[in-house]
Amino acid sequence: MRIFPRKIQLLFAGLLLVGSMANLVPMMAQAQSVSQTTIKREMTQALEARKSDFTLSVGSVSYHQLGVLFQNVLNSHDYLGNVIAQYGFSYLPGTLTIQVSYRENAAQYRAVVRRVGQLLATQILKKGMDAFQKEKAIHDYIITHVVYDTSLQDYTAYDALFLHQATCQGFALLTYEMLKQAGITNRIVVGTANNSFSTGSHAWNEVLLAGHWYQLDTTWDDPVPFQKNRLLYAYFNLTNAQMQADHSWQQTAYPMATTNYIATLMHASKRQDRAILQAPGLQAETPAYTFSNLTDLQRAFDQWQKNLPMTVQFRMKTQDLAQLQMLNIRGSIRYSYQTDPRDPRYSIIVLTEK
Repeated sequence: MRIFPRKIQLLFAGLLLVGSMANLVPMMAQAQSVSQTTIKREMTQALEARKSDFTLSVGSVSYHQLGVLFQNVLNSHDYLGNVIAQYGFSYLPGTLTIQVSYRENAAQYRAVVRRVGQLLATQILKKGMDAFQKEKAIHDYIITHVVYDTSLQDYTAYDALFLHQATCQGFALLTYEMLKQAGITNRIVVGTANNSFSTGSHAWNEVLLAGHWYQLDTTWDDPVPFQKNRLLYAYFNLTNAQMQADHSWQQTAYPMATTNYIATLMHASKRQDRAILQAPGLQAETPAYTFSNLTDLQRAFDQWQKNLPMTVQFRMKTQDLAQLQMLNIRGSIRYSYQTDPRDPRYSIIVLTEK
């Protein structure tokens, strides 16, 4: 397991610039009434245009409230809020000047939008796919085409798409844009993630499928070192309870994810949705690949060995892992295991014939 640091946007302290007392009162008297809705709209338009320096008429709205409005804009526009590197305010009664630096400029964002549309139409999505199938196709494309940037220099969807490497922020941004263009509502979640060694800032996604929210971390499903054809689903559509084992975030700021994804697909009406569970990392979560005794595991293992070369994933309770040493094996195999993020009582075992 590894940590995926993310640079959080840096907030400059606002600069409260006021004139002399002689001209302060006339300026306040001249301030025009400007609604907070208008201010938020103009902030949003300027940021979406990636303007680096812009001045707004703010009427009598206070400096403190302007800061609240600006943060509200960032909070309600996930993509935008995650491409701003830093910002600062210059305030005079009646006017606010905002200076912003971006990790991804306007031209780069247009390139992202255009390229994502092309990829979805020509390589990723197929006619007739529903939201479950689209999301898996997008997940699989990203983790097989983007490398995690261990140098921590590339933070954007543009980097992920055109440089084919990014930190967790770039993974989350690209996932967000692809899902959005595919018609799937999603959020970018900002928090921290931890393993047994350290804790670091992290970003991932939350996705809405058939009326239910799920936690989705394409970064943590991307193997390090990169393996182009290896698909992982350990952090694919978890509940909040499952995700919080090693991810932390302000849960009240995001929709609650409480629906069991595996159970949902097992009872799905569409055959194509149920077929998603045939992916090795998801198949291991089903009852047919969950073992509680050596007899059943041996019977399944004998069947698996009929199809060589063999690589199979299954799960069993962690306390029963010693039974792997008792398998009657023809030939030589190797195996690895890790705690199941969906149920920590179990371990997921990857068994491969040498």
